[in-house]
Amino acid sequence: MIRPFARAIAAAVIAMILGAGIAVTATALPASAENLGVSANCSTLTVKPNGFASKGEVRVLVDGEVQTEGTDDGWRSFKGSFSGVYTFEPTVAHDYEVQINSFGADSDGRGFAPGTGYDATYTGPTTACAPVDIAAAASNCVSPSRIDKQSINLTFSELRRSVTYLAEVVLNGDVVTHFQFRTAPVVQKTFSGLTAGEKYEIRLTDQSDDSLSARAFVPIAGCADRSTVTLTAGECAPRSGGSSLSAELTGLVDGREYTLAVSQSAGDRSSRAVAGGKDTVVTFADVPAGAYTVTLSDDAAPRVTTSEPVTVAECADGSGAGGAAGPGSSSGTASSGSTTGSVATSHAGRLGGRSTSASQAAGSTETSASAGIVEDGTPAVDTPVGSAPQTDAAEQLPTLAADASSDQTGVQAVWTIGALAAVLLIAGLFLFFGLRRRRA
Repeated sequence: MIRPFARAIAAAVIAMILGAGIAVTATALPASAENLGVSANCSTLTVKPNGFASKGEVRVLVDGEVQTEGTDDGWRSFKGSFSGVYTFEPTVAHDYEVQINSFGADSDGRGFAPGTGYDATYTGPTTACAPVDIAAAASNCVSPSRIDKQSINLTFSELRRSVTYLAEVVLNGDVVTHFQFRTAPVVQKTFSGLTAGEKYEIRLTDQSDDSLSARAFVPIAGCADRSTVTLTAGECAPRSGGSSLSAELTGLVDGREYTLAVSQSAGDRSSRAVAGGKDTVVTFADVPAGAYTVTLSDDAAPRVTTSEPVTVAECADGSGAGGAAGPGSSSGTASSGSTTGSVATSHAGRLGGRSTSASQAAGSTETSASAGIVEDGTPAVDTPVGSAPQTDAAEQLPTLAADASSDQTGVQAVWTIGALAAVLLIAGLFLFFGLRRRRA
């Protein structure tokens, strides 16, 4: 009784192994596609017929016009093989037709009968070529000492195979550097040794068809440098309104982006973006009474300039007459720092007329950049204000349930693997004792 059972188990195991091998082999072998010898892209039609009789004739038409030279109607005879490459305008789509007439044993002379014997015809549309694309990213000059050590990273795409391209970096009409290549479909290239504060022209020329060439203009922003901020307070603030603050900014570098923030001693803060390139004056209106400082940040450097504080006093008679108490204006100079990212902004009070009250965000955690500067030039950062959010016990229940479900799934997997191992062990034992008894 054991011997037939052991044979059945052995047969089943062998069948499983062979079945797995056949499945893997069938998956690993890809199907081969038929090569018709006719292919087209956006600019070229290639005709290399194969699999036909040793003698025949071919006719090629593009947009209804015959491209082959031979008989009066365009048939061209070939013997053994034929190879033809036909180019056309790449910026528009075309329709092509390739007709092949083989002179087989049963072929009646030069008669062409599509679809019979080895005779065939191939037709299809083409897709217009896309002009090459240029994507560029300029470096960031963080110090005037690196003004002539800048670079531009370029990515060229939509490149065609077997086409030669010429990439050039041009400044004021002169080619600064160039690069020639025949790679498709994407090429990345970095040009170094360029100058900050200049705008470069990038030219990518398709040397087979200039209509597919492209160009782009890439500015490299000037180097981060020292700037100054002069803060001036307006008249005193009446009880029913506000005064104004004027920040005069000088030394702003062309091409760089700045953030200007005004801070009140009570913690209120308002900010706005400022573009570099020229000196400017920024006015903050509807400013209530209090002490203020202004911070100008170049976050990409990073570099920070902070003014001296000024005080806007509340008018004694509420009329707005008189002037600001304390110093009427103050100025500050730039200091480089190690802070990165953008300046945090919290709006409160009535600065600029666009702020929201800090009391509306009670209980939230706020972090704002300090208006002061540490002696080593690094901008100080205020500690977070408010309490951290607490986690309710009910919110922890989904997490605990998910952990329990994950543990249960792991236990089930272990039991499944153990059961499978036991079955295989029993099958092996039956096979072993069956073979041993047979030998006996």
